[in-house]
Formats: sequence, C-alpha cells, structure tokens
Amino acid sequence: MALKAGAAHVDFVDVNPRAADFQRDNAARNNFPASLLTSITGDIAEFTPEGRYDLILANPPFVPTPDGIEGTLTSNGGPEGNRLAEILLARLDELLEPGGRALIYLFQVTKEGQPLIVEQLTRFVPRRPVALTPAQERPIPFEVYGEAYRRLFPEAVEAIDRWCSDLAERWGRHLALSHYVVDMGPQSEGPSGCVIREDFAEKFGESFLAPFESDEKLAFARVFENFVPDS
Repeated sequence: MALKAGAAHVDFVDVNPRAADFQRDNAARNNFPASLLTSITGDIAEFTPEGRYDLILANPPFVPTPDGIEGTLTSNGGPEGNRLAEILLARLDELLEPGGRALIYLFQVTKEGQPLIVEQLTRFVPRRPVALTPAQERPIPFEVYGEAYRRLFPEAVEAIDRWCSDLAERWGRHLALSHYVVDMGPQSEGPSGCVIREDFAEKFGESFLAPFESDEKLAFARVFENFVPDS
C-alpha cells in the first residue's frame, strides 16, 4: 500500500523468514519492480537501518497473552500485549527522521478508557504529537477476553487465572480491550502530548474498523491467533 501511495522505496522487516517470500510475491503480483523494496529478516530489537525513515508503518504482535501459554510468533505480545510495541517505541528516534511520521496498529488493554500504551508513549515519545484512535465500535470487557482463553486453553486455566488476577491487581478490575491506531507526528521543540480521538471513520474510513459481531466473537478471534493445534 505504501508503494501504491507513492513511496520511493520500502523496507520490510519481519522476524519470520516466510514473510520475505510473501512480500516479494505480493510486489510482483502488483507489478512493482524488485528495486523498489528490500525484504529484511530480523528482530526489531536488533535491526539496524542504513538511515532513518520518513514513515514507519507497524503492526507488531499485540495479542495480550498469559505467561504459561506459548502463543504464536506472529501474535504473542506478552502479558499486556505491548512487549514488541515497547521495543519499537524505545528505538523510535533511531529509526524515524525528526520530521517523520509513524502509524502503529495495536490491540490494547484499557483502564478507564485509556490504553496502557499511553504510559510508554509519554516516556519514549515526549516530543512528538501522538493521537490514539479507537479502531472498533466499542471495547470488549476483559472478563470476556479471559473466558475466551479458558475455552481455548483448558489445560492452562491456573496460569490464565493468575494472569487475570495480576492485571487486576496492577491496573484495577474494570479493564477492557480495544484496537487502536497510534499516530505519531514530527518532533517538536518542547513536550507535545498524547490525545485520544474518536475520529476513525473520518481519518481512515469506516470500512477499516475491526469487524465486530459480538464481544465473545471478537475476543475468541483474537485469542485464537495464539492457538497452535497439536500436529
């Protein structure tokens, strides 16, 4: 999509080596010459670019996953879902031009309507304006999400219950989950700030909202991403 929108060159970074094959194949199917892209197999924690980028688009593994469940490489975001997002935020100034922009798609545990990632954004991105836009119709109650884990991983109920209790002890009992787009703009001279804006349809298009038939179905769909059936 970046190439279709006019990007001069795109670097793809993914820890899964299969991704490079998909990227090259997709580019060829869309008639983009190989010279317009570079597929890099690597970990975002260790990746070193040749130069900083004008635009970063990221969709890191973001499914909140209890310790005790292995999860999948493409989905497990750690107990709060932000393990990979925090690494990216900590390295943002190394990777992004001062005048550049970053868009990150996340699935967030929220406390009183505020995504947990706000704490890391305030810490790691103090001099860029940040807007968080909810990308689903309404939050999922955390209890529904925890129950989806119990259904899919009955052998790990003790670990799931411990995870739910740990999150409730740290953040409170009225937690929920929602998808967000995190939009970070150019650096400013002084502190910027972080705002939550309910303008997804206006900014990105209503058709791109996360599909939402019911709390249970959306929770189950996210948890299922971490399910690995026995071979």
